Amino acid sequence: MRRSQGSVIAVLAALAGVLAPWPAHSEGVTYELTQVLKTTRGTRRMAFGPGASLVSFGDGRTLTLWDVEKGTQLGAFDAASGRIRAVAVAPNGKTLAAASDDRNVTVIELGTGRALQTLEGIAKGAGAVAFSPDNGTVASGDDGGNIDLFSAKFGKAQGKLKGHEGRILALAFSPDGAGLISASDDKSVRLWDVVGRKERRNLSESQSRYGDITAVAFSAASDVFAMGLTEVKSNDSNRRSRAGPPSWNYLVKLRSASTGDEVATLSGHSQEIVAVAVDGGGRLAASGSKDRTIRLWDAERKSEVASFPQDSDVLAVALSRDGRWLAGLANNGSLSVWELKGLKPLAVAALPKNTRVGVQRAAAEADLTPALPPSPVLAKYKSPLHEDDFALVIGIENYNSIPKADNAERDAAAVVTHMEALGVPRRNIIHLAGPQASYTSFKKYLESWLPKNVKSTSRVFFFYSGHGAPDPKTGEAFLVPWDGDPAFLSDTAFPVKRLYKSLAALPAKEVIVALDACFSGAGGRSVLAQGARPLVNKVDIDKSPAFGRIALLTAASANEITSSVPDAYHGMFTYFLLKGLNGEAKDKSGNITTQSLFDYLGPHVQDEARRQNREQTPTYNSDQTVGLR
Repeated sequence: MRRSQGSVIAVLAALAGVLAPWPAHSEGVTYELTQVLKTTRGTRRMAFGPGASLVSFGDGRTLTLWDVEKGTQLGAFDAASGRIRAVAVAPNGKTLAAASDDRNVTVIELGTGRALQTLEGIAKGAGAVAFSPDNGTVASGDDGGNIDLFSAKFGKAQGKLKGHEGRILALAFSPDGAGLISASDDKSVRLWDVVGRKERRNLSESQSRYGDITAVAFSAASDVFAMGLTEVKSNDSNRRSRAGPPSWNYLVKLRSASTGDEVATLSGHSQEIVAVAVDGGGRLAASGSKDRTIRLWDAERKSEVASFPQDSDVLAVALSRDGRWLAGLANNGSLSVWELKGLKPLAVAALPKNTRVGVQRAAAEADLTPALPPSPVLAKYKSPLHEDDFALVIGIENYNSIPKADNAERDAAAVVTHMEALGVPRRNIIHLAGPQASYTSFKKYLESWLPKNVKSTSRVFFFYSGHGAPDPKTGEAFLVPWDGDPAFLSDTAFPVKRLYKSLAALPAKEVIVALDACFSGAGGRSVLAQGARPLVNKVDIDKSPAFGRIALLTAASANEITSSVPDAYHGMFTYFLLKGLNGEAKDKSGNITTQSLFDYLGPHVQDEARRQNREQTPTYNSDQTVGLR
């Protein structure tokens, strides 16, 4: 069985020699950096807590807590009633605050995942949050420029700080808790008197020399803060363009919040800086840029320590409070963590012993697996944009309580690149992975979101990679959501016939469905309730002729199991499906249709499966041939 790619962690202690450390130098000081984590789970933001704890989240309500030193996932849980936009872990490591777009901040007990308080009354969507050093106060910044102060223990509002004219980007308390620093997209950074509820100092750069403050971050245990800035090289007003050199410099500037003095100015990026971070002592800084690099800086020596190229634009960077861990997040969902040795450690708190998070779901141990190579079947073409097209892409690898569906999340991530390449607008693509792919999400997007948005001119794509399951008594086929239970399929899984019925009811011009799952219960991407026997020639996965416009491609016949392509770390069906879309499936006219795609992938899947001494026969069912590109 292949290792899974979703939730992948490479732990050097367990895999000596797989990822070798490399030295980095900064004016006589030698550091050693080792990549210790690599995961592609649709992560969009992350934040370090005390010690080696890391919190990550995507576009939904779910938070995942990691111990990067031990290489374990401590758990995952729904942390808010709306989409999470920012998180902060309390200095004592016992609680966490999650700001969401429903204008609330939720305070959560990390040991149990239990919601302790919901902080309400925020005027607009909360996009920044911070804990005071004594763990007692939570500050929240909203899109209207307002800063709200709350009691973390009792949830009571303690006052507002007003002065910004734009969205709050970041917040941090001073080490003594008496001050609060804020940054806004109104191009200002301000220091506040928390007790007196008034502004102490405006720390903004001169607008005659600088463009936007493109990123800002604060140290957790010092008064140093970092800004990503765009400096004008030329005073020629006709050259005020963001196109890069020779008009602009892209800088990381560190300053003291208490005095306003400059600590360091760091240069090296070639495009706009989108993320910055500072460690607890203000000694190290990190930055991420649209030039697709993450850079680590020695603030004391004002020099670069290391640079890490990324496969896509950088979304976020973070440094742990003790400076031991650097995390970087790229736009393709790739979250990486490096361990830094050679720096004298700071004394910081750690998470409470034996912290395991779990409310709706059990804690899961992460795979001890090296980072995988990039997918060989990412989209390599670009079709015209089709504004009315929609795609629902689901990949579930690490289930709540059943075995993994190997490589399923990698399959779905690659399919998303093809949806964009086929002209589906990114805003019209829903990508569900792991806990986001719950039974509720299946219903919401299939039976509410799509019907409300699809038009008569729309093409609709549905892709699923994960476990299928048969009802042992009737042979009815089900797709298994992240929280599905094979012993209670009718209550927790989504019937394939219901899927077809929902899609057929759409007013769409065309509907294309691809299922990389199997339904025999005999293995592969198929599961059965404990004690049940695999079904042979009994499972019904074909669509009814009454379902009209659906073009259906499935990975295997009813009595077969699905396989993977070992070197590609993809499901075999998905691998050849995407190779076909990349051009291998062109017909004699040079076009790719659902028929030509099946004509290509069918024989290739069969041949590859036979090389693995098994049978896998994809199926195709359609009343019409649909053009793809």
